[in-house]
Amino acid sequence: MDVIMILLVLILYFAFRSYATHIIAHPLNRIMEAMAKQKMPPLLNMNENDEFAQIYEQYNQMIMDTNRLMKEKMDAEYQSKLSQLRQLQYQIQPHFLYNSLFTISRMAQLDDNDEIAEYAKHLGKYYQYITKSSDREVTFNQELEQVKDYLYIQNIRFEDRIEIIMDEMPESIMQIKIAPMILQPLAENAYQHGLKNIASGGIIHISAGYENGYLWFQVEDNGDGISPKQLSELKQRLERGEINKEEIHGLTNVQARISLLYGSESGLTVNSGTEGGFCVRMKIAVLKNG
Repeated sequence: MDVIMILLVLILYFAFRSYATHIIAHPLNRIMEAMAKQKMPPLLNMNENDEFAQIYEQYNQMIMDTNRLMKEKMDAEYQSKLSQLRQLQYQIQPHFLYNSLFTISRMAQLDDNDEIAEYAKHLGKYYQYITKSSDREVTFNQELEQVKDYLYIQNIRFEDRIEIIMDEMPESIMQIKIAPMILQPLAENAYQHGLKNIASGGIIHISAGYENGYLWFQVEDNGDGISPKQLSELKQRLERGEINKEEIHGLTNVQARISLLYGSESGLTVNSGTEGGFCVRMKIAVLKNG
């Protein structure tokens, strides 16, 4: 009798083990095989009476969520590269180079060789920077040097009609890593819009600092400024992240890059300047070295 009971227990044990293997191990093996077959596993088909339908459903939901997140990440990276490419395309457009070359020609006619050499040096550094810095982070100091090269070139072109006031920059922010080509467009905006028609007495005031986890950089001018309506519309475009395709060099493109790279809390704010012109302030969430 005892032997028969032992045999029955063993039979029930192996029968249950076989059943458990079928209903537990088999579905899990299907999931692992699916994940091993390709980088992004396919969705699994579920039978209506499948005991593991809930696991399959959760697995499929996980795959769909992963697909969605990967697509969002790829879209964000694409938009960032597109914005950066637009900025680079604008900065090497012919009109700026032509203006620079005409200025060199004018200086050569005046036989001002030392000034020509200095101008050509800054012009060369400017183009060297924008062609070598597009795919990597740079230090704030490197970005600032490009701004200085740009200001020097424009100062010669505008024949000292515009005074540059640059505050002393805190040493603590100089080695902070940031995306390239995001500072210079703020200075360029002052020349292209606020001060383009000024005959004399123009001022561009540049300052920067670090506060509450944000690096900030500000450019203010005393030019024509913009109307309250235009200012309101620009603020709305910046908040919505719109890119003005007609002015790809403008602030909306910079805003789009910053938002994609540093999050929605980073970006540009615009206001009328204290001298009646225009003021744009950039802030980005970055860690300060040390």
